[in-house]
Amino acid sequence: QEGFALFLEDNLLDVVDPAGAVLLEIVNTLEIHGTLNFSRAQRLQDRTVKLHFVQEQEAKGGELKLPDTFGLRFPLFEGEPPQELEARLRYKLSPQGAASFRFELVNPHQALRQAFDALIERVAAGTSLKP
Repeated sequence: QEGFALFLEDNLLDVVDPAGAVLLEIVNTLEIHGTLNFSRAQRLQDRTVKLHFVQEQEAKGGELKLPDTFGLRFPLFEGEPPQELEARLRYKLSPQGAASFRFELVNPHQALRQAFDALIERVAAGTSLKP
């Protein structure tokens, strides 16, 4: 989670739904010292994931709601307008109860194609070249 938290800190304004600060707060909640075991995960109707966890050292437990998807907005090419992208939050629970998190972009090739086509159109409009 540390790598994801550092990524969010560096790109906070690129996360638009939920807001980057909200997602960073969720991720920072997971930065707990000691042994943290996730015992159960369940998908909810409101497109969030509820994880039950137990912190063994202090015998604490709780629930944490995580968004299933989140929206990103950033330029795909330097100097170009930002593009909207969707990312899915993925997690894996080990047999020992440890969780690992990652995210994956939804259809990044489509966003890249749209940004490239828009760039080609801008170049064509500013020159006598045809796309």
